[in-house]
Amino acid sequence: MLVPVYDIKNCGPRHRFCANDRLVSNCNWQNFPRDSDIGGAIQAPPGYLNVIRDASQIECRLLNYIAGQWDVIERFANKEDPYITIASMFYGFPVTKEHSRERGTGKQLELSCGYGAGGPTIQATAAKGTYGPPVQITTEDALRARDLYRSTHPAVTAFWKAADILLRQIAGGWEGDWYGFQVRNKRLYLPSGLFLNYESLHWHEPMLRDLPETITGSPGWRLQTRRGMVRMYGPKLVENLIQALSRCHISEVWQKIIKEGFKVVSMEHDKLILCVPEHVAPQVNAWVGDLMSLPPAWADKLPLDSEGYISRTFKRGT
Repeated sequence: MLVPVYDIKNCGPRHRFCANDRLVSNCNWQNFPRDSDIGGAIQAPPGYLNVIRDASQIECRLLNYIAGQWDVIERFANKEDPYITIASMFYGFPVTKEHSRERGTGKQLELSCGYGAGGPTIQATAAKGTYGPPVQITTEDALRARDLYRSTHPAVTAFWKAADILLRQIAGGWEGDWYGFQVRNKRLYLPSGLFLNYESLHWHEPMLRDLPETITGSPGWRLQTRRGMVRMYGPKLVENLIQALSRCHISEVWQKIIKEGFKVVSMEHDKLILCVPEHVAPQVNAWVGDLMSLPPAWADKLPLDSEGYISRTFKRGT
């Protein structure tokens, strides 16, 4: 009987990996459930360990930093619990880490509402337990949670409104500086020199005969992507930008790792996975954590943090 051996040292592009010298997967590893048994099946070769580091709440930190929501940034800078403030306001009593259910709701609001989530989305996400124990909240409470986030994050909601205006400006050919980022030729440029391309942005006014083919029956901005036509609106542009900036930071860390001779064998959004010789794993783990926590030159006052672990497999504690 052949025992599968997963060659993650030489993992190819598109997250391919091999078992017994044969390609067995070309899947998107970002879709694996956190700490799943699938991750536990992917082992480092003898003499090696996996160093797994995650940039903590990087999208939330970037969003509030770029938008100028400084009270949230101050909590991150002071290493305070970033979720209990809004959780306490929602539930009406002082929430602590011991209140896992209530704190999970606070975590959901702080991390998932920054791109314009509405009541139905908040209600569905709470029921899934994505950010903590599943919580059943009413439609009315979901709307109250939405309004609470928006009222306590005025700079973020102003960011959305500015992005709504920017969509009109981009479509009209405007060029200039927007929140420190250059807009030229219907492109929003990133610190890396790469750009978000809005050349296909246009206003769609559906006619009755178009309704079966449109994304919704309402007028609005549309953008052609590799996956087809998608709706565009202010919070969506903000999401595009913040996720791109997160990737810029992770890529900069990745390049520093490569220069030191280490290899990143996989990544998941804001997480990097290295396979390193066993005797240097603790030092590499601490070093990559320091790299992830160092603010980039284009956001030099941004408080960042990182968490990670060392494991024989991709699963924590194995």
